[in-house]
Amino acid sequence: MDSYFLSVLSGLLSHIVCHRTDPRGRLALLLVLFLAPVLQTVIARPQYVLPFFARAQFIYIVTLCSSTVAYRLSPFHQLSRYPGPLLARISSWWMVWNALDGKQHIRFRKLHEVYGEIVRTGPNHVHVCSAAAIRTVLAFQNQWHRFEGYKTLVPPGGTGAILTVTDPEDHRQRRRVWDRALANTALADYRSMMDARITQLREALDKRCGQEVDISEWLTWFTLDFMGDFAFGGSFDFMARAADPEHLHSTIVRAIGASDLFSKIPWTRAFIHLLPNPMEPLLRVSHELVRKKKALGSDAEVKDLFHHFNQRPSDEELSDDALAQDALIAVVAGSDTSSSVLANAIYYLVSDPFALEKLRAELDQAGDLSDWKGLAKCEYLQAVLNETMRLAPAAPNGVVKESPRSGEVVVAGYILPPKTVVYIPFYPLFRDRRYFSAPDEFRPERWLPGTKDYQHDETAFIPFSYGPTGCAGKQLALLETRAALAMLVQRFDIAFSPGYDPARWEEDIEDRFILSKGSLPVVLNTRQL
Repeated sequence: MDSYFLSVLSGLLSHIVCHRTDPRGRLALLLVLFLAPVLQTVIARPQYVLPFFARAQFIYIVTLCSSTVAYRLSPFHQLSRYPGPLLARISSWWMVWNALDGKQHIRFRKLHEVYGEIVRTGPNHVHVCSAAAIRTVLAFQNQWHRFEGYKTLVPPGGTGAILTVTDPEDHRQRRRVWDRALANTALADYRSMMDARITQLREALDKRCGQEVDISEWLTWFTLDFMGDFAFGGSFDFMARAADPEHLHSTIVRAIGASDLFSKIPWTRAFIHLLPNPMEPLLRVSHELVRKKKALGSDAEVKDLFHHFNQRPSDEELSDDALAQDALIAVVAGSDTSSSVLANAIYYLVSDPFALEKLRAELDQAGDLSDWKGLAKCEYLQAVLNETMRLAPAAPNGVVKESPRSGEVVVAGYILPPKTVVYIPFYPLFRDRRYFSAPDEFRPERWLPGTKDYQHDETAFIPFSYGPTGCAGKQLALLETRAALAMLVQRFDIAFSPGYDPARWEEDIEDRFILSKGSLPVVLNTRQL
């Protein structure tokens, strides 16, 4: 049989096998790429082995790729009915390219404006910008799985953090520990930590009144310090040093950005671990802190996250690696998200003096800002935070799940085949005029009870995600952002630094899985009450 024909036939057969089995391991991928040409060369026993193998390999790869592309573009593909960019339908590498400059959230919104509420953004991927999709995709944990791409975050031989657990039952068991550590009864354990860090932030800014201050940087240090207290009982002290000499935050930003890119191509997990792990410096710090905490035992006076982890039943035992991974996730996810909300809130308030004065009047009337229950009753304060999270969600590209592995499913009226990767993108959804009138304008009043001047559908607003895999730290984050923002607004007069162009703030914002912000230079002055 002609060797050309065998190469073409083996390429077509490999496409069929890959389509049905979706090989992921390193060995499986190497076999797919090289086994057929190697066997063909061995069987043919040509006089010139290398030229024969090179030709067979080339024809095989060209056939495999051509067959794959043809199928993905054909009307026979189960997602062919849904529109999207041509290159996105061909390869998931389009999503990597789309994310490189940090502006994927902007482009996804434009795609929804062009194509509608469902857009095919990968060979087996769709973005669904619809409130009707939320319950279907996020509520039924037993049927929908976390996207396999999350596993690219797991280091070789590592357990992985709760974020990387894709099996619903495994996630449910792991989540129970977190739910106890972040239950309302446990939040009181963190109050003294939070109050101390807010006081430290206030005193540090008091000393810098009248000077230019990068409030974005200080809020990052504040949230990192607090999350270090929360996870490990105190470890970082960025505010005390007014610096990040170990470049911990920049390492976090780079690591998250790299992980976001590779997570879009799950099979790269088989090879990515051959490269230097961008999370390695952070994991070393986390493992060292776990060892120190374990040496102290479970009778430590400080009731931090680690303390609650140690109170788990024996059937929920976590390895040291899992503890280190989960504690690191707490610091990373809890610091950058809260600091971005606070920094964006300051930006929007300084840009809108009327909203700033209205919030300040509410806080002045509320009196004691150390009263958490009192702050929770400040309606305009929560309205400002909600509007900030609507315009600048901490996770702009939202959440991603994989549809049930057998049988079709209907999402927001659209029929999807098994194992479809479904994104619910927060940035386009929260700025969709079907749910929020004047979607690009900062209008906290839309969140006040009884307001009828706006199209306002809160079912489309899920900044902390939704369902069993929603953010476990939601209540802690709300307490933190309320208390910190209230202190800043009531304590200081805030203005943009002379010469600073406020338009730069939104230009500098990037989507690196979580929102990445730039500098926000302001001048603070103590208010005369």
